[in-house]
Amino acid sequence: MRVRSAVCVTLLSLVTAAFARGETAGAIHLSDLQGTDGRWQSGETTVAAPAAQVQAWFGEAAAWPSRFPDVEWAKVISTEPDGTRVVQFKSSILGRTMTLHVREQAGLIAYTGEGSGVSTQGKILIQPAGEGRTHVVLQTTADLHGAVRLVVTEGAKRARARRKLGSDLASIIRLSKN
Repeated sequence: MRVRSAVCVTLLSLVTAAFARGETAGAIHLSDLQGTDGRWQSGETTVAAPAAQVQAWFGEAAAWPSRFPDVEWAKVISTEPDGTRVVQFKSSILGRTMTLHVREQAGLIAYTGEGSGVSTQGKILIQPAGEGRTHVVLQTTADLHGAVRLVVTEGAKRARARRKLGSDLASIIRLSKN
């Protein structure tokens, strides 16, 4: 009986430690990014897929509509001499067309962008987690401009950002199971 209890305690400790590190496959953690006074939102998960595959899911903009359900369409407008891709897409969650300037390197995709009444920036961190798993962290912020700033509250802006982050993370979890 003591052996079984010790095994249960050990397993529970391992699961709790993995959960605390965000490594529980399929769990999505959404929050305001610590130290930003709610200006940045963050989402993270661990998926059962290699980092290179996860990077491709996020990096191949033309395929976003087939991967991310809220993306109605997406296209690469141009590639700048420094390798920055200019991407345009329409998101039903964001409620607008966005133009992003995307810089990519192994393990990191960073972007700045703009849409009607909003400018944004963010990054996607893609970290191998061992045994064919990948830990993914999405971080984003947005500034509202013009009339949008007058009608959309900070709370509503943060809620929309969390909804988009959650949708994108749920999509890569789904992709990792196919």
